[in-house]
Amino acid sequence: MRVDALKKSVLNVYPALDDLNEAGRLSVELRHAMQDCLYLAMAGRLGTRFITGDRVFAERALTIYPSVESLGGQSSHKA
Repeated sequence: MRVDALKKSVLNVYPALDDLNEAGRLSVELRHAMQDCLYLAMAGRLGTRFITGDRVFAERALTIYPSVESLGGQSSHKA
């Protein structure tokens, strides 16, 4: 049943390679894990809202990207 729903939904797949350089730059600038920054880089390229459960990352991301929403969770980043 869930597979049928997934088949009917709109699912876009994007290559991560397109965003690796920007993710690396963001990782250094924001002092945050590259894998999380990869999603932020992709959101920036696509001009979409970025949503995260990591409150600290959301606060850092907001300093450079205006469309960030925090779900209010705890940070998974150890500075």
